[in-house]
Amino acid sequence: MKELSALTGFTVRNLRSTTLVLLVVASVTGANLWVHRGSPPVGYGRYDKHGFSMDYPLNMNFNEMGLSGSKASDASGSIQLARQDETLTQYGLFWMGPEMLATYLEPTPEGALNMVFGIAGLEGTSISSRGELISSTKDGHELVYQTIMIEEPGVSIPAIIGAWYCEELGRFIILYLFYVPDFDQIEVLSPAVEPMWLGLVESVVCHR
Repeated sequence: MKELSALTGFTVRNLRSTTLVLLVVASVTGANLWVHRGSPPVGYGRYDKHGFSMDYPLNMNFNEMGLSGSKASDASGSIQLARQDETLTQYGLFWMGPEMLATYLEPTPEGALNMVFGIAGLEGTSISSRGELISSTKDGHELVYQTIMIEEPGVSIPAIIGAWYCEELGRFIILYLFYVPDFDQIEVLSPAVEPMWLGLVESVVCHR
């Protein structure tokens, strides 16, 4: 996807000079306790548009964008967050209705992932491998996720991505995360990634 490709390219080109980080551990613990409890905690903002909400640290670089050159709307869009620090962490959330999926794809969470991978490939992001698809649930909705390797010149970045369909919202939600705590082992998937990603999933309120 254009937005994913652009952000990934930026971080890889600047690995040795500036790195990006998100205080994901904090969002997985303290911030998530505030979901559904009025205002977000001190130091956090709340993205509350297009029928869903998500809390995020205010000290993050935050961007809202549309898909394929359009503006973010109820039908589709994306948000991406990142921050400079001594580690590399970045995550993004995409939403789209079933009507946006290619006709050859099943209107399922796995189909939504395949749609994202297809668009990402067209925009120049190479996915070299996809791990086993894991099934779970999110607020009663079917959730699927898997590990992937994002290829950039001279480096591979492990990441995790997943999707679910919110029937009440009528849209797929796709969430990705990559986290590199050790630049000497960039291509090694940190064991912290999956629990961090699951915590981010829990922070998303896709219907009320």
